[in-house]
Amino acid sequence: MVAKEPYSWTHDVGTAEEYGHKLQVLADDGRELGRDPHSIVHTYYGFVQFLDAHAEPEQRPFHVIAGTPDEVTRELEALIKLGVKHFQFRILDFPKMDGLHTFIERVLPRLR
Repeated sequence: MVAKEPYSWTHDVGTAEEYGHKLQVLADDGRELGRDPHSIVHTYYGFVQFLDAHAEPEQRPFHVIAGTPDEVTRELEALIKLGVKHFQFRILDFPKMDGLHTFIERVLPRLR
């Protein structure tokens, strides 16, 4: 059904590898239905956590884009290469604003 009707598709809290796999399934299903897979806008919702170098992220039952600003940037670049056009994030140190400021100052400028 997703391959047939929607304008956009969102994958929640997965890795770039998982996103790529699901994107391939969506494209295959779309082609089978006569739909151009590039006509679907790809979006991603996820969690971001900034860590000091060599720190380990908390174990969670879902994927978190976690690490230094360089590591977070690399993972987001991998999603962009897969075709993600829109992102929504929850920065995990909320309500503190340190993570948001780190994202704005050290990650976002590198993704433009």
